[in-house]
Amino acid sequence: MGTRPASRRRWLRALAGGALILLPLGCLSPTLPLPPPSRPDISPPDASGVTAIIGRVPGGTTALAENLETGRLVGQVTGDSGAYDLRLPAAIGDQVVVWYRDGLTDSAAVQLTVPAETPDLGPLGGTTGAGD
Repeated sequence: MGTRPASRRRWLRALAGGALILLPLGCLSPTLPLPPPSRPDISPPDASGVTAIIGRVPGGTTALAENLETGRLVGQVTGDSGAYDLRLPAAIGDQVVVWYRDGLTDSAAVQLTVPAETPDLGPLGGTTGAGD
């Protein structure tokens, strides 16, 4: 009977040792990517050459926008609502990307073009589709 408890202890030690070896590998599993933010509203540049980018991301994250033509980057930590209002130097036709950061993870980005004029908005806030 003396051999059965000893073999059980060896088996439990081997199991515990294997678990300790595999534990760090669980941290290497990939995380799911964050979805891109919803498409924000973007204004034409004002008289000083600044465009407004207004939208919403998940609350408590950081909203970011970069002008791909100039490399200028702006960001804003959002509150619980996730609302942001970014002001970025830009010219008509510049390409701008918008994304958000949650901790150390960045979302996918949406790309926008700085418009020449504000689009006509329909009664529900969408464009009228006039196509002019």
